[in-house]
Amino acid sequence: MPASIETERSHATVLRLGTVFGYSIGMRFDTVVDRFTYLACIGMPLTVWESAQAEKRLYLHLLDSVSALSFALTEK
Repeated sequence: MPASIETERSHATVLRLGTVFGYSIGMRFDTVVDRFTYLACIGMPLTVWESAQAEKRLYLHLLDSVSALSFALTEK
């Protein structure tokens, strides 16, 4: 890239929060953990598809995601 276009290097931190679960004001039930908890609380059956039994997903609790965001904003 020519020096006339970029004079300084930029630095970015990206936090992907696609698999966050836990209670919040704007509750969503499209994550597996929240949906299963909701269905269990209202006494509905839980459906686990056979194709999903071998899947592994990382889930992050809402409080941990808030801690990560706070850390990313305050640390250099």
